[in-house]
Formats: sequence, C-alpha cells, structure tokens
Amino acid sequence: MKKELRKKMKELRAALLPQQRKEAALRVYQAVVQLPEFQAAQTVFCYASAGEELSTALIADAHPRVAFPKVLGDGVMKFYCSGKLQAGFRGIMEPQGGEEVFPQAGDLMLLPGLAFGKDGSRLGYGGGYYDRYLDACAVRPICCGIGYEAQVLETLPTEPTDQPLDLLITEQKIRRF
Repeated sequence: MKKELRKKMKELRAALLPQQRKEAALRVYQAVVQLPEFQAAQTVFCYASAGEELSTALIADAHPRVAFPKVLGDGVMKFYCSGKLQAGFRGIMEPQGGEEVFPQAGDLMLLPGLAFGKDGSRLGYGGGYYDRYLDACAVRPICCGIGYEAQVLETLPTEPTDQPLDLLITEQKIRRF
C-alpha cells in the first residue's frame, strides 16, 4: 500500500507547475521563519531539497546555524554543520566535512515527505533514515514536516517505528499536533 501511495504522491508533486512550487516555497519559508520554534532553535536541522520537493534554500539561508544530513550507508544518517554541500547519496546534496551536531532541547528539524497525514504522520521515501535517526536521539528535536498542501491526506498507513511530526507547514496552513 505504501509503495503505490509513494508513486501516486510523486506523480502528484511532479504535476505542480514551476510557479506553484516557487510560490509555495516562499509561503512556507515565510511561515517557518516566523515560528517561535525557528527563532529559538540553536540549530535548525534542514534537508537539502531535491527534484520536486518543496525548496528549503531560503529557510536554510535564514538561520545562523543549519545542519544537513549525510547518509553514511547501512541505514545510518548523521547531521553536520557545513557550508559546503555536494551531491551524495542518490544525488542528494550533502555536507562535505564540518562539525557533527546532535539535537538539543528546542532545536527544530525540518523533515521531507511524500505525504503527510492530518494526524501528524509522515510518509517518507521508504528508507527509514529519519525514523531511525529520531528514535536514536538522546534529545528529540521539534519535528516539522514541510511540503505542499496537495501532499496532505486524511490518514496514512503507519508502522510502529514511524516517528510523528509536531508541526506540519504547507503553503496554506500551519498544523500543530
């Protein structure tokens, strides 16, 4: 069921026009940077958007300390503060070097997704990297999904290992869970 849903959501996202993507990214950026959680975070854990994902470039540029994920293989992902990003795992931009950082109380993590549930659930790409990372964190950051409103569904199929969101921000709405 998840496989078919991932395919459908990729197609839906790909059908968005470039101008729709650009406008949505601007609206989400404006909402994120006004969040008290963003302003108070010592570190914002942010992914480097790829393909038709909602762009995170403006958000990453708006905070003084941003950490990006790097996939190290065997399902392991770590975050580093580094201004230098290069194509890495599956062509996704990743940090090259830099300081490894760990979430502290009040830090904010922006999570990608193919679909988001109105209950705070998230459907990722199927690798489980974020779920494993968050499960192993000594201190859980505030988890915020960002995406297009078209990606929001009533419910999603979930597993016990799926990590819930605390917030979901689209171009139309901020949801708190």
